[in-house]
Amino acid sequence: MPNLELTWRQINVLITDSGLSEQDKQAILAQGVDVICV
Repeated sequence: MPNLELTWRQINVLITDSGLSEQDKQAILAQGVDVICV
């Protein structure tokens, strides 16, 4: 499956692993996207 590129406006929730830095998490939250780290 090829990568799918979306704009931040098209994303409501990002589910990722715990390797996401706090700085990156805050930048994503600032775009209006909820972040769930598992």
